[in-house]
Amino acid sequence: MTAAQKSHSLAEYTTLEYSAETRHEYVNGEVRAMAYTSPNHARIVRNLTLALSKCADEMGCELFAETRLLWSEDCERAYYPDVLIVCGEMEVKALSKNMQATLNPRIIIEVLSDATRNYDKTEKWRCYKKIPSLEQYFLVEQDFKYIELRERLDEQKWTITDFENDDEKLPFGKCTATLKDIYNKVVFDNQKVYDKIRV
Repeated sequence: MTAAQKSHSLAEYTTLEYSAETRHEYVNGEVRAMAYTSPNHARIVRNLTLALSKCADEMGCELFAETRLLWSEDCERAYYPDVLIVCGEMEVKALSKNMQATLNPRIIIEVLSDATRNYDKTEKWRCYKKIPSLEQYFLVEQDFKYIELRERLDEQKWTITDFENDDEKLPFGKCTATLKDIYNKVVFDNQKVYDKIRV
């Protein structure tokens, strides 16, 4: 936060957010407007919702896409994950009289962009992994086919698995979706794919 930016209390944030026309996250007293989402971003979130919603429901879980506010208790931050899956009864924190935020996600999925990639992989990740209920964190590239899964082993240890092939099945809890399903109708920029291959 720069010196010119005002630090907001949580009460100020919730007052602003409740009536705002666009979504904002709350990070260290800073109210951050959500970044622009591309057509590819929207396609991936739609595909994940279509692929996982029915199975999640059958497993006693609920899937929320983009609009469910999450509260990280240890970091005291409010985020809007791209996809959030809660299993069993949802636990919430009352941020104000009118606003509640989820406390117990089982799965979080973030779709990466040039603007958010580093933030999602570092700053957000440090807060997400402190959430006791979280078991899986997916990082989904939108410019080329690549998904990283960070999966909890215990309180301190996480494994990392990557997926790049169309027919690979990704485990979302007890549900699955293939890479091909997740990237259905996504249009890739050939230059960005080429740049990724060169790295």
